[in-house]
Amino acid sequence: TILSHVVAGVFLILSRPFKNGDVVTILGNTGVVKEITLMHIVLETTDGEDEILIPSGSVVTQIIRRKKARQST
Repeated sequence: TILSHVVAGVFLILSRPFKNGDVVTILGNTGVVKEITLMHIVLETTDGEDEILIPSGSVVTQIIRRKKARQST
């Protein structure tokens, strides 16, 4: 299990499906990406009160919803 999280973490770091500061929904949890590590994705809740740690191995096989940044004109 630990090895699968590490491999998934490397994949996420290299492929960059999202980056720090993006608002994403993963496994039903919505928040701002605060950190991407080998073992976890750290999301800060939108109210800024909590952090959610999602194991990297769980993220790779899930649908990720990424909120588009608004373009200013």
